[in-house]
Amino acid sequence: MTLGCGVGVAAVSDSDVEQAKLAAFGERLGLAERYADILTTTGIEWGLIGPSEASRIWDRHILNSVALAELIAANVSRETFDDGTGGVEATGSGGVTAAPNTSELIVGDGSRQTLVNPGAGAHSRAAANSGGDTSSERTPSDVSRETSVIDVGSGAGLPGIPLAIARPDLRITLLEPLLRRATFLAETLVELQLDDVAVVRARAEDHKQTYDYVVCRAVAPLEKLLKWCLPLLNTGGTLLALKGESAYREIEDAASFLAKRGLVAEVGAAEAATVIRVTTRR
Repeated sequence: MTLGCGVGVAAVSDSDVEQAKLAAFGERLGLAERYADILTTTGIEWGLIGPSEASRIWDRHILNSVALAELIAANVSRETFDDGTGGVEATGSGGVTAAPNTSELIVGDGSRQTLVNPGAGAHSRAAANSGGDTSSERTPSDVSRETSVIDVGSGAGLPGIPLAIARPDLRITLLEPLLRRATFLAETLVELQLDDVAVVRARAEDHKQTYDYVVCRAVAPLEKLLKWCLPLLNTGGTLLALKGESAYREIEDAASFLAKRGLVAEVGAAEAATVIRVTTRR
């Protein structure tokens, strides 16, 4: 089944890269190019990107990450997803979460590290959308809200940061357990001024907040990935996993797990990516 986007099925040719970049990012292409520069300099220096990947940073990494944008709804109604939390952010045991409207990364043991200011733009964006007045006579159940997305095992920010650049309408969280990578992510968000993107340092199994979409790239085989990610999904939420040639084999290997939970996995293929999509039942 074709989902409308595709990783690893067919790499974008050199002659098409510039056109693909413009199509993916539009007026925010400059921001995406700054991110590419960070990956090929600091990302390599920090060991997050291999030196041999510098020449393929666009077609192999950024463009296949942003391909997920076509599969994520712009906004969701309160009836579409049931997050069960009322939008309250929670931190798992021993985890680390970036606290909204602060510039600190709060560690599970109580220590703090100043890194980034996630969530600061949410109020201002809401004000902009309502003409500067965030008050409303409508109740939360009457209106749509921003689609929430978590990038599990974000590493160097793939696919989460390309998605955040191409889709500023999304509420994105980057989940990464390793301190060095979480620090890189936070510093990159500051440099790119992506103030609405949060960094959470925690393992997926320790993070307790839920989201409309979970996205990931080359994290683990599908069955293991589902065990980690299903608890992170709202009712009716969707897992979008960027995969390569192993996609069909991983679905076959996870067939028993999927059947027991009444889940269906689909593979989508297009120019830039191969994606496994699993949607939970409403």
